[in-house]
Amino acid sequence: MKIDKNISVNYPILSKLFFTIFTLLVISILFASSLFAEDFRTGLASLQITPNAREDAMAGTGVTSAIGPSSMYYNPSLTGNLNSFAININYTKWFLDTYEQSLFLVKPLGFLNLGLGIVNFNAGKFDFRPDYPTDEPTGYYKPNDFNFFLNLSRTITKNSYTTSFGISGRYYYEKIYEYDATGIGADAGFAVKFPANVQLGFSIINFGTTMKFIREDFWLPTRLLGGVSYNIDFSNTELKPKVKITSDLGYLMYDGKFEINSGIELSLKDKYFLRTGYKFIGNTNHLNFGFGLIVKNLRIEYAFSPYNLNLNTTHHFSLSLGY
Repeated sequence: MKIDKNISVNYPILSKLFFTIFTLLVISILFASSLFAEDFRTGLASLQITPNAREDAMAGTGVTSAIGPSSMYYNPSLTGNLNSFAININYTKWFLDTYEQSLFLVKPLGFLNLGLGIVNFNAGKFDFRPDYPTDEPTGYYKPNDFNFFLNLSRTITKNSYTTSFGISGRYYYEKIYEYDATGIGADAGFAVKFPANVQLGFSIINFGTTMKFIREDFWLPTRLLGGVSYNIDFSNTELKPKVKITSDLGYLMYDGKFEINSGIELSLKDKYFLRTGYKFIGNTNHLNFGFGLIVKNLRIEYAFSPYNLNLNTTHHFSLSLGY
């Protein structure tokens, strides 16, 4: 039996209930963080690499502005905006011989949208040497991080307001040489689009259990995110230019650090895109750039991020279908 996606829902009560639960969760997390901050050590830093070229070009902003299946990385509610099957493939050339690759897909199932994702970070090849001195390594190993997404989302439109809700279950796996660590976690978020082309959103990502290598425990890099975006539409002209301006505020809970990022996207004829973004906090990467185009149903996107401290530049590539 097919479920009608336009089924009647008590919109105000549902929105208030989700907002109340979300607020209480944020307060509880912040309280725990401040109470036990000295005991926290975080790992899996690769989880902070932006997987999609579009969002990376806009300095990693995406709590309200991300689109497509990979939007579950920033805010698990945003996949609820997809109306058909969609797939997104990403590749990032990181520093030296390290790289990240990811795959996201979303399938509408009537009342809910179902999303799946996998992200792999490869840290390159390392020499293995025994405890005693040697001229040559006795072998090599390649550290790897994996994380998996199971995403559920729902979007409701009523009275010119569009509200999206979403959650993602997460599984984390990391291996260094012959040692590994696993963990489970969850993401939660919501976003609201107002009639005046303004969007607001909030999310919690990478909130979960501790992981352990041998005897050393560490926490996931949990982030609290809030974002706002504004769309300017000039579709009455020949080139149909549109401008999206977006900003995100993030808080790395266990590290006690803030992030402030802003981005802008210019589109022409809904086919050609120019993007840039700026990260206001940090001393390694600030200004990012990128572009994209749509060929039939295929989205092709690229971004590059110059880094300071002689770290050179990272390159991001994305291919997408279905949105």
